[in-house]
Amino acid sequence: MKLDQIIAGRAALLDQTIDGLRHLVLATPQGPLRLCLDNSPPDAGLNCVIQTDDLIAVRIAALQWLHHSLQDSPSYPGPNCLFPTPFQRSRLKLMLRILDYLADNAGYPNPIREVSQLIVYPRTKFASAAEWKTSSERRRTQRLINEAKSLVNGGYRALLKGECR
Repeated sequence: MKLDQIIAGRAALLDQTIDGLRHLVLATPQGPLRLCLDNSPPDAGLNCVIQTDDLIAVRIAALQWLHHSLQDSPSYPGPNCLFPTPFQRSRLKLMLRILDYLADNAGYPNPIREVSQLIVYPRTKFASAAEWKTSSERRRTQRLINEAKSLVNGGYRALLKGECR
C-alpha cells in the first residue's frame, strides 16, 4: 500500500515534520494511528522495520494491527498491551501527574503528603501527623510514587510486553 493511499480519506489529526521525519496521526475506526515516516515520496510503498529484541512478538502484533487498520478492518482488536483498560489509563495518568509534581517540587520537605493531598486525594484533609503516618492513603500514595518512578526507570517496557496490572 502506498502512502498517498493510506492518507486518502483519513482525517489527519497531526501532520508535522521534525528533524526530517514526518509524524502523522490519522483517524481510523480503531482509534488514532500514529506513524513516523522518512522522506519517501507520497507514491512510495510503506516499508516497516522491526527491531528483533525481546519485544519482537509485541512489535509484530502492532504491525498486524497497523496492517488491519490500513485495510479498515474494524474486527481486528489489536494487541491488548497497546490498549490499556480505562482503569489502567486512569492509573497511568495519575502516575504521570505525580511525576510532574515531583519534578516541579524537588526538595520539598514532605512530597508524599503533598502528592496525596493535591493529586491522589484532593478532597481529604489529614488532621494530624499521627493520623497521616498510619493512614492507608499514605501507603497507597507511596505505592503510586514508587510505581511511577519504576516506570521511568525502564518499567514502561513491561507495559509494551502486556504486563500491565
